[in-house]
Amino acid sequence: MTIIEKTLREDHQAYIVAEFEPEIWENYKRKATKKLGERVRIPGFRPGKAPLEMVRRAVGNEAIEELAIELLVDEKYGDVLTAAEVSPGAPGRLEDIVSRDPLRLAFTVPLEPTVELGDYRSIRIESEPPVVTEEEVEEYIENVLLANSVAEPVERPAQEGDVVYIKYQWAVLENEDQPGEFSVPESAEYIVGRKTESERPFPGFSQHLIGLTADQEVTFIHEYPADWEDETLRGKKVAYKVTIQSIKELHIPELTDDFVKSTFTDLSSVEEFRARVRTVLESNQRARADADLAEQMLDRIHEQATFKYPPQLVDEEIQRQLARWESELQKYGLNLDSYLRITNKDAQTFVNETVRPEAVKALERRLLIDKLIAQENIQLSQESYQRALQSLAGELSQLPKREQKRLDNRRISAELERRLTNELVGELIERLKAIASGQLDQISAQATDETTPSTNATAEETGAVESESSEEDATEAVQVKPNTVESIQETSET
Repeated sequence: MTIIEKTLREDHQAYIVAEFEPEIWENYKRKATKKLGERVRIPGFRPGKAPLEMVRRAVGNEAIEELAIELLVDEKYGDVLTAAEVSPGAPGRLEDIVSRDPLRLAFTVPLEPTVELGDYRSIRIESEPPVVTEEEVEEYIENVLLANSVAEPVERPAQEGDVVYIKYQWAVLENEDQPGEFSVPESAEYIVGRKTESERPFPGFSQHLIGLTADQEVTFIHEYPADWEDETLRGKKVAYKVTIQSIKELHIPELTDDFVKSTFTDLSSVEEFRARVRTVLESNQRARADADLAEQMLDRIHEQATFKYPPQLVDEEIQRQLARWESELQKYGLNLDSYLRITNKDAQTFVNETVRPEAVKALERRLLIDKLIAQENIQLSQESYQRALQSLAGELSQLPKREQKRLDNRRISAELERRLTNELVGELIERLKAIASGQLDQISAQATDETTPSTNATAEETGAVESESSEEDATEAVQVKPNTVESIQETSET
């Protein structure tokens, strides 16, 4: 086999024309003839026993060559990639049969994506230490008291502070302010008047429940502002049909030493409880600050990075995004078709304007993270690996035995890989923090000063070796080790 042409296209795909030796072509035509001979009936012969010449006359050269090319491509495509020295990023396809004598086949091969990061280690972002206010402490304590409150059913209209359980449906108003198709009913509960600014489906929703009684149904219209976060509802009037299911009055306990002792076995006073709350909030704020800093760093790195990837990867990500949309819409009793009808969008416009930008962003973010993990040679520690194993085994052990038995190795392996990937990303966040603060340069400089060279290798040679190994390490870091799934199952069953 000889590569006659190799062209790298602007869409990050390779166009390859390969010529195959006459003896190889003839060999695959014989294979195809034998296979076809097993499928056709020739009088006087059992299937597969007729002479090849008789099979050729019966099925024709066109059918033989068509199957021969199919067999050859299945077996020789990998050899074509090797000879052309290309690394595929997605399955390729046979583009054209350039000629049959000699046999020349043209392939289009999506290339492996590449990311050039730029000088990301020079990026600096200042981060502020977490500051917990008294208001935040009080809000947290209020949530704890609410979680330990008692809800008593009442037979009166709903009022401020009550817990109201409802079912509701919604529909966008269409021509002449007539509601379109209502969504499937969904359940919700509200503490009337509490945190109205964060209520869903819109702030202040629970205020419409005041004065209503159990089993009462009411319909009202809400007009969303032009800058509403969900673009499909911006400036739209939406009808909400609400049915009150039940009303309960909340009895909230007082914050006393006795309450603290009865609720938290390791605490004995309100002062200790407040100190614990502050510690928890500071920890949460640090975690959020770290996540925000990592997002800022990734955005800054993305701005100066160069991405190259074939269109097939975007198409695959679009399908994943559509599946996520379907999954989210199911929570509201909708599917994609009904959602498009409600929002007056056709499927192609929705994909082009909404889904494709999300897909490109998700794809490039994933490629960026993978490249950074490889570039920084981020590897899982044994502690992180064991933490992922133990957390998964612990969750599986809480499942009923019947559900445990239904779990197959593939699902367990996929979940473990997801957790290992999360551990890797956590390590990357720590590295990005160090880069953003400049601490990584200080650590690297200190390590360089303290290290004595042990070989005569040049800096270029050392860098080349490190670059090659880091790619392999990053790939292997999230692979599940042999017998790992079995050990998880055994742990969860004990």
